[in-house]
Amino acid sequence: AEQETQKIRDECLNLKPVRQFKRIDGIKMKERNLCQESPEQQVHEYILVHALQPLFRAKFLPAQFGSIPGKGQVAGTRLIERIIRKRILGKLDAVKGDVHHAYPSTTTLCVITLLKRDVGKNKKLIWYAGAVTENYPDGVLLIGGYFSTWAFNYIMSYVLVQVRRGSGSKLVREIVCYADDFVLIGHASQLMKAMKKATRWAKSALGLEIKRAWQEVRFASFEEEKQVKAARAAGS
Repeated sequence: AEQETQKIRDECLNLKPVRQFKRIDGIKMKERNLCQESPEQQVHEYILVHALQPLFRAKFLPAQFGSIPGKGQVAGTRLIERIIRKRILGKLDAVKGDVHHAYPSTTTLCVITLLKRDVGKNKKLIWYAGAVTENYPDGVLLIGGYFSTWAFNYIMSYVLVQVRRGSGSKLVREIVCYADDFVLIGHASQLMKAMKKATRWAKSALGLEIKRAWQEVRFASFEEEKQVKAARAAGS
């Protein structure tokens, strides 16, 4: 611990190169570039995330659930259920979007640029973030990296804020996000406007590409559900 602390004081980490290899994702059967970090690199990533916790707590939205302690998939699902069943009355629609090649498309330069914007006065912390990430292959976030997970949530917080504010608060009623997947809830025509604006902004400001194949979901009203239930009871 004393040795690694002294390296931070001297601003000289000299971390070993990150080994990158390809592997088939067992869930989606996609070929992904996974990385293997040295134990020393992993230790410094934990220190960096700990040092950035005040910023992350300030920036992350309540609607973000991906790899955040105390949240996760189940909590995100429950929030969507509560939104649909209780929070908003009347007919609702949803649009689901996600970022194309999320981690490989997010550069460390983009992360450092936003960190300079938010904590620019802390020169030591900015240097440390750059030193920890300077050996990332191709200069992009690592799939499976501890800091990369937090850094991508940090980047996505900017995208979600833009979706909410940049499009007007009336266009999007609710947002729920898990890592690079997000769902907007409101009315279909307005949600499409919000998605188009957010797609343009994410590409120009962050270099992220939101997939154009948006999934639209139309929720039935309670009255429509009652009619369907009655039809089934009658033998439909």
